[in-house]
This record gives sequence, C-alpha cells and structure tokens, in this order.
Amino acid sequence: MSPLAILAWVIFAVLVTWCITTARTIRHTARLREQIEYWHDEAVQAHRETDRARAVAAQVARDAEVRAEAWREGWNEVVRLLPMIASAPGGTDPARPDEKTS
Repeated sequence: MSPLAILAWVIFAVLVTWCITTARTIRHTARLREQIEYWHDEAVQAHRETDRARAVAAQVARDAEVRAEAWREGWNEVVRLLPMIASAPGGTDPARPDEKTS
C-alpha cells in the first residue's frame, strides 16, 4: 500500500470519527438542555412552594399572637370578675343557685 493510500485512509478515518463524535455531541447536548430545563422548572416550582409556605407560616404566627392576646384578655377578665362571683348572693357556685351557704 502506498503512502498516499495510507494517508487517504487516515483522513477518511478522521472524518468518520469526527462525524460520529459530532452526532453524539449534538444528542448529548440536547439531552443536557432538556435536563437543565427540567431542573430549572423544578427549582421555580420549589421557590413558589417555599414562598407559599412562608406566607402560611407568617399567617399562623399572626393567628397565634391574636389567640394568645385573646386568651390573656379572657384570663384577666375572669380574674377581675372572680371576687364578684365569689361574693354574689346565693353562694359561690353559680351552677347551683338553690344551695344556700351558712
């Protein structure tokens, strides 16, 4: 085989290898772009869910503060009215008004 024929086969092999490599690179690039798009969409969705969860947590915290304040006000009202209830005529048990204290 002449050196010219060997050179022609080497060039042919390089071209075939380059074509195969280019085709595989294009396929892999497309697959990677799909994966990047998928994970980007997942990240956007997770960010939205995180924002919603933060909003719900803030609302729960506000509701807890309101409930705690209402409980404190109710407790203070009971403590304030307790002496009046205890000194009411008919005894200290408002559930049994027919009972008389001695």
